Amino acid sequence: MKSILSTSIALFVILSVCPAFGQTFVFDENGHAAELTTSGGTLPIPFSTVPAPLTYHLGYPSVAGDILIFEPGGATNVLSDILRFDTQGNVTVFSDASSSDPPDSLADVLQFPAPLPGAISVLENGPGGAPGLEGSANGLFGYQPAPGTPGASPAGAAPFTFNFISDVPEPSSWALMLLVAGLGLLIRRSRPIA
Repeated sequence: MKSILSTSIALFVILSVCPAFGQTFVFDENGHAAELTTSGGTLPIPFSTVPAPLTYHLGYPSVAGDILIFEPGGATNVLSDILRFDTQGNVTVFSDASSSDPPDSLADVLQFPAPLPGAISVLENGPGGAPGLEGSANGLFGYQPAPGTPGASPAGAAPFTFNFISDVPEPSSWALMLLVAGLGLLIRRSRPIA
């Protein structure tokens, strides 16, 4: 129950800070995902754990490739996650696990696969592009693939935005984050339209 509540709050916060155009995909390392459509609707994204740790089906053919997500700050050479897009409309998530961080999510692996040629490297960030901080929501937020890069539509269809939640904070942190996101929305909506 605690996990469902945390995930619901996470999706609410992340969807509330997403761009309002195109399709936005929000997913994490434990099988929770949704698509915000161009009409403003929300659809669940199906996933599978066979044969890879965790694979989401996005519903459109995409450009194949890897996004390598590294820890922010002093540990910038530490690979945290790999998002692997294929041409069949899937993204497979590989997340780090070790003896000090035992596997506790569907995407956790003890050894990462070799990155594909042309992989894109990024640092973890927080919602709205804020720096990623341990103990708060972080991952890859606001990724909009350029033509020919991993996750892009080969047909150049509507813009896609990806928000991947790598680390999920404790419920008390979620409450604080929800409050901040709610205040941000109120401020943004109360501004006069130019």
